[in-house]
Amino acid sequence: MKKTRSTKPGAFTLVEVTLALGIAAFCLIALLGLLPASVNSSNNATEETAAMNGVAGLVADLKTTPPTATGSPLYGIPLTSGTLYFNDAWQKVTTVAGARYRVTTIATPAGSVTPARATLHVSWPAAVTPQNATGSVTVFAAYNSQ
Repeated sequence: MKKTRSTKPGAFTLVEVTLALGIAAFCLIALLGLLPASVNSSNNATEETAAMNGVAGLVADLKTTPPTATGSPLYGIPLTSGTLYFNDAWQKVTTVAGARYRVTTIATPAGSVTPARATLHVSWPAAVTPQNATGSVTVFAAYNSQ
């Protein structure tokens, strides 16, 4: 019986392993380069979601405002224009020192226009001017006062 030797190599050569490791390292470095951008995007989305949830509460408060009132019942949103400050839990604070969000309002009460209208501009962090803010959202709301 004659034994034949296979001409196929049974393992990877050192050159093949080195090339595979180089390609894998290149791909990992590219993925790690995208990590800061994805973290920033995730943080921005979280902030915008929190801001929109807070604005939903502000609009609900405006909807419960009687037509003869000068401000909303819960947050005291002025029905002309003004600036309010809120912390992370969307509780109203009186100074910018403890605030996370700055809300600038421009409202038209129901007595002058039907339905009443309000523009709410939310920016964060509250300590900087809205033009220099990290993020912001603007919401226009039209509602019928009670």
